[in-house]
Amino acid sequence: MTFPRRRENRRPSWLATVVFYGLNGISLDAPDEDAYDLVIAIASGATTQIEALAAALSTWHRVRQESESR
Repeated sequence: MTFPRRRENRRPSWLATVVFYGLNGISLDAPDEDAYDLVIAIASGATTQIEALAAALSTWHRVRQESESR
């Protein structure tokens, strides 16, 4: 299966991830280069293992305190 718009979907995909985490009370503190590398790896098909993606995201998240979410 081909995805002709794969390149155009990179930024919205990352933004959707950040928003999803935010709506669930979790802040992502991902270094720009690392986040870029992760998105490129997913878009290019180099990373397909869910466990590897979860491991990368888990190193960047922190649960927000109640006072931070207001």
